[in-house]
Amino acid sequence: FSYGFRTLDFVLSLGAGGLGAAPGFAVQKAPDLKLKEFTMLCAPAVDSWLKIDKASGTLSYVGKGSEPPAILEANCHVAATRVDDRPGADPKAAPSTVQVMVAVRLVRHWTSAAYRLPEGGGPVEARIGDQMPAVALEDALPEGYERYERPGHDLQVEVLQRSDGTLVALPPADFPRVLDVACTGAADPPADTPWACGGSRESGPKALGPFVWSRQTGEVRLGGRLALVLDPVTGSLRTSVPDLDMPKDVGRCDVKVTCRVALGYPSGGALLPSASVTVRIKDNVCWLPWANATPGASGPKRLWLDQWLTHAECIEECRARVDCGVLSFDPKADPSSKQICFLATSDTVNGTEATRPLEEELVRLEGCTEDTTCFSMATGNATFLDGEYCPLGAPGGKPRKHTLYSRGGVSAKTHAVMGMVDGTLFGSACPQGSWAIQHTNETDYMNANTTEYEVRGHPSACVTKQVAAGAGGGDDDLLKQLFGRGSAKATLNLSTWEMGEAYATYSDDALIPEHPQALNSTWSLSTLRCEKPSFAGKVVLGEVGAPDKYSLDACECFGE
Repeated sequence: FSYGFRTLDFVLSLGAGGLGAAPGFAVQKAPDLKLKEFTMLCAPAVDSWLKIDKASGTLSYVGKGSEPPAILEANCHVAATRVDDRPGADPKAAPSTVQVMVAVRLVRHWTSAAYRLPEGGGPVEARIGDQMPAVALEDALPEGYERYERPGHDLQVEVLQRSDGTLVALPPADFPRVLDVACTGAADPPADTPWACGGSRESGPKALGPFVWSRQTGEVRLGGRLALVLDPVTGSLRTSVPDLDMPKDVGRCDVKVTCRVALGYPSGGALLPSASVTVRIKDNVCWLPWANATPGASGPKRLWLDQWLTHAECIEECRARVDCGVLSFDPKADPSSKQICFLATSDTVNGTEATRPLEEELVRLEGCTEDTTCFSMATGNATFLDGEYCPLGAPGGKPRKHTLYSRGGVSAKTHAVMGMVDGTLFGSACPQGSWAIQHTNETDYMNANTTEYEVRGHPSACVTKQVAAGAGGGDDDLLKQLFGRGSAKATLNLSTWEMGEAYATYSDDALIPEHPQALNSTWSLSTLRCEKPSFAGKVVLGEVGAPDKYSLDACECFGE
């Protein structure tokens, strides 16, 4: 006889009423084999949770209580007496014994699974070329339970707390297997620049695919380029560096990839519903228009290739070409209709040398991210706040809800820091959701664990987005517009302290408004600044067609 398996897993499940009883294992034998007086001997002893029915030999879980047994595994010897009732059998003959060895385990299976998402349950944030954070897959708790932690103590087992305060200790859980992964994705165009990723607000997100998951490596790829990695064994989202082929797929917009992971156990039990995780992958290229370009003013002479394309196709074509750093497209034209698209090129054979109006040119800025790229602020009536604002990194590179920016000055008094009033910036009287500019103080403090920042310098101004006519509201973040379009219009309200400083600075009071007033301000992304090169002796220049021959950064290739 046998029990059908060499190892018997007694599976516990967690439900609303606590740990549920595991099913038993019945004896499997030939129909003509009759057995009686079953006995069991296990090493180590597991009598506290495992019993045998002496008549049928069925092994059953009989544990009780809110704590798991101390011993969860054992090897058991099961024996039974054979009943010989064949005709002519000697009733005085000694009964024969049959026996079997079997391993037993008390285990727990997940009832469902969920990803341990960031606070708020939003999508996992990632960016092309940057390290994506890892996200673990864990057992989803039934309603009325939460994980219990005791500060300062390392619990030996996982402990849950019920809504009534009762603590329940759990035996270790067997991790489910990944059965399959299916991923879908779409590029959601920004409200201000739908043409940036080849879509429109009317048509909705631009579907992307197919996304292919590798059962060997866990890599999820689109067109052969890496999007993310889902571990083929655990299903967890592993840290990786997205490398989507953005020139062909999208443009300056977010790509949302949603993966559904089917999980189950070798015994055939499947976890329903499947676990789902969404990753939002941001672009790392920006397009900078000429700020305050004079209508009709011409830019420098360039070599151009001209093609008949829509605005989205023009951007995609420029991004697909390694030698295209500038494009020209009439901003007054309908972005969805085909117009003449001019692409800057190094092709001396097919390119045509010409100048284009500055207001039509878009400059391609690689490696453009909210965490690393500076921007310039220009305010006509408050030039003391003008200048370049650059990201102020958090300790250990920890991400913040919104990036902090700092601007240097000729003295400590003119240094400034700017941040979003979002619950992580303290010391500002600016309204929630606006940007606050404060003069720096040597006692300014950033919490290294939470990245919360306290400003203790004098208030300078509050900044909000300037809503254009027909824009449909002012809820959009200034940074989204800045990085989506390359520039943004803002409204700047000077503080009472700043106005007092202005009164003290100027001798003619007529030049100073009587009260703080709203001022127009323009934010523009900053391009890489380079020292003008000096060529001494013979200079050898590289070719676009041989990128492996030279390794130069932007400042080594181009002067000021």
